[in-house]
Amino acid sequence: MPLFRFIFKRACYSAAVILAVLTIVWVIVNQIGDPVRLLLPVEAGPELIAATRMKFGLDDPMAERFLRDLTGWLQGDFGNSLWQGVPALPLVLDRLPNTILLSFATLGFAVPMAIALAVISVLRPGKLIDNILSTLSLAGVSIADFWLGLMLILIVAVQFGWLPTSGFNSPEYIILPLLTLAFRPIGRLSQVARSSLLEEMSKPYITTLRAQGMSEFRIVRRHAMKNSLISFITVSGDELTSLLNGAVVVETIFAWPGIGSLFIQAITRRDLPLIIPCVLVIALMVVLVNLIVDLLYAKVDARTSNY
Repeated sequence: MPLFRFIFKRACYSAAVILAVLTIVWVIVNQIGDPVRLLLPVEAGPELIAATRMKFGLDDPMAERFLRDLTGWLQGDFGNSLWQGVPALPLVLDRLPNTILLSFATLGFAVPMAIALAVISVLRPGKLIDNILSTLSLAGVSIADFWLGLMLILIVAVQFGWLPTSGFNSPEYIILPLLTLAFRPIGRLSQVARSSLLEEMSKPYITTLRAQGMSEFRIVRRHAMKNSLISFITVSGDELTSLLNGAVVVETIFAWPGIGSLFIQAITRRDLPLIIPCVLVIALMVVLVNLIVDLLYAKVDARTSNY
């Protein structure tokens, strides 16, 4: 029962936040330009422009348009895309599996890599290998995704022709965007895991385990790792939300058919009926990930439970 109450409260709060976000996005998009100018040829006359605006209801007062759109949102109707002329929500949902695949594949690759690097560093603190891995993790956090993606395309795809650079027709198409996105999470997660493990390894119970003859690797694997998971879970959840809503540039560079690239195209064309469901789906994914992270807190350490 407490778990149900906790989830219900979070759902109500999240619904209010998402509605506020959609409202803000709606207002901003309606202030940045006229989509009709992008839909029609440059030489279109004022009569055609006025008729097109009337067709899409863009000449109605802003308050009336917002209430009409809000009613549609609450009914699950986001209208037709101005750009493609088909229902907007199915367009977004068609792209959703590709975004989820790329995000979870990236995190699934980054997490074990980060843990392995952190464990190596903790087992050799202050040594050459620790300094090298710390430098690499700092580079991973610092390098811009778009620059790394372009360099991978230039070297791996153009120079050597090893991998394709755009689209998604087979598993090999995911490798370059995955590597581009994974560099930052690996760097950040390895830094967090290293700091947490080093702090844990300095505690008295670790000294007791060492006195009992337990090896450093076994201490890290069986004891220190579990007790340092809270901060690692926090950052992992943050990285996953960043991947779900922040892979826009990488999806565009690699023409990955996900929500990110669709979002950019919708913004470029000021396609409000398509922008809104993009924002909605991204926000729902972020809310869900944050809820899962909170539940994992309680699983790992009951003292952090919020319910």
